[in-house]
Amino acid sequence: MDWNGFLDKMRFSATRNVDGSIWYDLGRQAASFDGYTSVSVAMNNPVIFGLIDRIGSLASQVEFYQGDNPDNNETDLIELMEMPNAFQSKQDFIKELTWQRFVNGFVYTIPIHPEGMNDVKNLDSLYNLSSQHIKYNKEFQTKLLLRSEFDEVKDKQFNYSIDGKDRKFNVGEVIAMYDVANGLTKDFLLTSPSRIDSCIMPAVNMIKALEAQNVIINSNGRELFSSAQKSGKTGEMAFAGGLPMDGKDKEAIKRVTEGYGLTAGKTRSIHTNQQVAWESLHIPLKDLGLKETIDLCAALVATTFNVPKEVIPLFGDSKYENKKWAEVFLIQTPIKQLMDDFVTSFNNRYDLKGEERLNYSFDHLEAMQMIEDMKANKAFKISQALKNLKDYGMDDAASLEFLESLGIKI
Repeated sequence: MDWNGFLDKMRFSATRNVDGSIWYDLGRQAASFDGYTSVSVAMNNPVIFGLIDRIGSLASQVEFYQGDNPDNNETDLIELMEMPNAFQSKQDFIKELTWQRFVNGFVYTIPIHPEGMNDVKNLDSLYNLSSQHIKYNKEFQTKLLLRSEFDEVKDKQFNYSIDGKDRKFNVGEVIAMYDVANGLTKDFLLTSPSRIDSCIMPAVNMIKALEAQNVIINSNGRELFSSAQKSGKTGEMAFAGGLPMDGKDKEAIKRVTEGYGLTAGKTRSIHTNQQVAWESLHIPLKDLGLKETIDLCAALVATTFNVPKEVIPLFGDSKYENKKWAEVFLIQTPIKQLMDDFVTSFNNRYDLKGEERLNYSFDHLEAMQMIEDMKANKAFKISQALKNLKDYGMDDAASLEFLESLGIKI
């Protein structure tokens, strides 16, 4: 059986090595629509691009520390996190991590150590691998295995191929993170689909609507000239029932008007031997339904990312306070999930616990100070309520019991 042909028909990308082994994209069958994939859609759809870029920009402002004390941020590990590799700062690394995770559905971070020194103290660099370049051997599986078989799985290899250059990594080397539930594609637990796959059709429709707008703008000024005759009504013209236009008139009209748009307008005087009817062929932009298409796409993208549509600037409130609350929501939902996944996966990879475990905070951001202000305001109101109750003769225990009966937790 021609396995390469079969896998190709089933939308698997397969490569046969010279040793006869077959490596293929098991689990990463990216959705496509009308020539677009999740990657090309994310790069060309301004709503999706803007949302992911906003999440990545906020996430990249994270501050790392170890243990439970935010002041424990001057260790060797935290210094490495500030510059994960020779080419990327913390901000660059986290932005790339965000894009890979959301667009491709999963991301592998590969730690680089000196030969034979694989503990966290000898960690030299961290790199995010581009998911679309990962291929697995066809015999590799992850489900229905005993825990005792996991050591064998860790030594299984995947192929990382870019521009014809292959490099193999062991599964146990990588720090794997998934945006959607892993194992949804082909029962393979080391990949997951992209959430963008679910909204790829309306996202492509929006791109095409913008392309259509561009065509209309570039063709603005098209017009139709034809031979005409006077109708029975004064001042009105009528089409001449298919009578041919005088050749000289036709050439004169073409010469003057075919340079429509930016090159038009140098001379608009036309002298003809007969009456000429004119009709504009311009299509009003509102007839394209562009706004409706964009609004629908933006709403579906917000649903796909599990965020309220107000966090997308297209729907957002221009008030400063509302913008900050939108940032708070992004930090406490998708960004928190992203960073929880990263630090938990990293700690599990190196078995870091207690004061050694990697931790993070966004409390230094201006938007998060709004929450601290709310807490302080709540504390002040509770203290005022306790004082008022005490003035009415209630002791502390009775006052606390009364407030708790109202659902106010102290």
